[in-house]
Amino acid sequence: MTDMDLIIEESKITKLIIDLGRCLDEGDFVRHGKNFIEDGVLILPFKTVRSSFEITKHSSSNLGKFAKVYHVITDIVINIDNELNSAKARANVHALHLFDVSIPSEFAELGGYYNFTLIKNTNGDWKFKQVELVKVWSSGKAENIGVNS
Repeated sequence: MTDMDLIIEESKITKLIIDLGRCLDEGDFVRHGKNFIEDGVLILPFKTVRSSFEITKHSSSNLGKFAKVYHVITDIVINIDNELNSAKARANVHALHLFDVSIPSEFAELGGYYNFTLIKNTNGDWKFKQVELVKVWSSGKAENIGVNS
């Protein structure tokens, strides 16, 4: 793999990771699920969800109850294993969940990082095999994240 190939593949992975936050923020839970392979796994501090279909359902029921969510994903570090068409990545996350946009003091907030395992499919597209959210801190009514999910 040339340096340019590496840059291109890292760019594709970075776009996928950024799209994770965008999908959640925009409520596009179908696209969020499609960013996983069919038997993908989402590991959250309160639950493990298996299959892209169940990830779509879970994300919709868990985050759909909030009036607005904001995910800031930064400091993405990627390691590609070209021989296996796979990659590992890590990124920091700060997620804010508002119950009612007219009452910004009522919120649930979480900070931590994501661990990603990715697979490159035969079309050359990267998909999530596994996404793990590791909670480092929380504030507000963070106990409401994951309730009834």
